[in-house]
Parts: sequence; C-alpha cells; structure tokens
Amino acid sequence: MIVAVPLRVQGDGALTLLAATLTLMPGTVVMGFSADRRTLYAHAIGTPSAQAARAAIVRVEDRLLPFFPPRSPQRSAHDRRPLPRP
Repeated sequence: MIVAVPLRVQGDGALTLLAATLTLMPGTVVMGFSADRRTLYAHAIGTPSAQAARAAIVRVEDRLLPFFPPRSPQRSAHDRRPLPRP
C-alpha cells in the first residue's frame, strides 16, 4: 500500500536521513515528497493497515526530531548571517 505521511522535520539533511532510514526498514520504500516537502509518500508492505504504516514512519521521525529542530520562521535556509546577540 502507498501511504502519505505529513512531516514535521524540515531541511535537506533531515529529509534525506529520514528517507534513507525508512528505506532500510524491511517492507518500506520511500517514493518521494510532495512539492512543498511537507508530505512523504512511501510504499509499505507487511503492515496490517495504512494507519500502522504511518505510525511506524512517525516513530522514526520522532527519533530524528531532536537532531533537526524546526527552522525559525524569521530566517530562510539560505540566510547564513549570525543571529544577533541579546
């Protein structure tokens, strides 16, 4: 079955690591991301339901979130200037 999973992780590194990790899981292959990169599409076999497949993907994402915190909305990904000190 193919499942769509809304994502919380952001950024190239986080999305690449998530996709690679999920593809290493038996029965799961990441097919790609939505154009806005907020949804992951995966093909999953051997799970009893789409909900169980999504839950497995979310558990992996949960483990990556501490290492890839969401970006601040005030800064773009290409803004490399240091943040001002308080």
